Amino acid sequence: MLVKTAKLSTLGLLLFLLITACQNKKTKLQTKNNINTGQLTDSSVVPEMDNRESNDIGRYIAGLEGTEGNTIQQELYTESWKNYAIEQNKKWTRLNNEHFKNMHDFAQTELKPFSNENDTLFYPFSGPDFINATTFFPDVKTYIMMALEPPGNLPNVNQFDRDSIGSYLNSINQSLYAILNFSFFRTLSMEDDFDSEHLNGAVQLISVFIQRSGHSTLSIEQISIDNTGAILAASPNSTSGGTQGIHVTCINNTTKKIKNIYYFSCDISDIGLNKNKGLLHYLSKLNHVNTYIKSASYLLHKPYFGSVRNIILSKSNLILQDDSGIPIKFFNADQWQHQFYGTYTQPIKLFRNSFQQDLRLAYDSTEKNLIKPLNFGIGYNYKLNESNLMLFKHKK
Repeated sequence: MLVKTAKLSTLGLLLFLLITACQNKKTKLQTKNNINTGQLTDSSVVPEMDNRESNDIGRYIAGLEGTEGNTIQQELYTESWKNYAIEQNKKWTRLNNEHFKNMHDFAQTELKPFSNENDTLFYPFSGPDFINATTFFPDVKTYIMMALEPPGNLPNVNQFDRDSIGSYLNSINQSLYAILNFSFFRTLSMEDDFDSEHLNGAVQLISVFIQRSGHSTLSIEQISIDNTGAILAASPNSTSGGTQGIHVTCINNTTKKIKNIYYFSCDISDIGLNKNKGLLHYLSKLNHVNTYIKSASYLLHKPYFGSVRNIILSKSNLILQDDSGIPIKFFNADQWQHQFYGTYTQPIKLFRNSFQQDLRLAYDSTEKNLIKPLNFGIGYNYKLNESNLMLFKHKK
């Protein structure tokens, strides 16, 4: 009996050691894939998925190692990719510690009480900027982003010539430079950046931001808006009919909640909407959205962006914007309550003619304890202590 018990104990010990070894191996793999990335949440713990190519490509171009079952060929993790990954990891670590953490704290205290997972975020003039959208509004289920840049498609990385990898990654790095250093994309630079064989649209940078914000890509599909305002599936690289876009489904690696990102390449000026009745119908169907406006070239100050400005004001429960958004004169005090953050003096030199005297007076005349500080830079005046944000909440 003692011998039998000893054998069972030995067997149990062996099983315990085997299970522990497997768990340690799995943990070691996950740690290896999370090399000091500094992302907002842990992006190394990736959920299982049937079609993972889009996610693997996203991790590759984000400078993150592949996870178990990776579909990217191992020989494509060249010295140029490894150097790129090291640079990206350092950059995102610094940004998270010095910038995104403070933005996240702001979102938790100032925005979370007014936003929930069933909300839709409307982000006009966004470019591929999913990173700011999800940092300020991490809980919403649907993001609608609109800009002039084409949606593009992910490259087939496995077909890359090894000698071209460094050039491609350099183009990604160059495209990210402005948003990560100044907090905004430069439209003219985007036109040049996306005019290449592999880097041909917003989806690649959106994919980088998905990975670096602690999400995984589940699917990417080409879509379009037809003349009735309905969203339809579209063939890849389609250039005919409707407003072209992409629908990206992703999952938060920590909360396991699914998010939907809709990105449309379109002109939302009055002229553009008059020519594109389908897009106008689509925008008119929006209701009770949260709207985010940043670094919008002060277009909503112009009379020829009156239609989309009126849509935003009539369809939004909440508007978070910097001074490049809707001028303060359009917010009726009987309908909107506001909270100012940071400081407002004047726009940067390029947009100096968009100075708002009434906004300057509002900042100067409001009791200083009623204007809340911003401990991060955002928008065109991106330097710390020079930025502003305004939160407008529609009165019920």
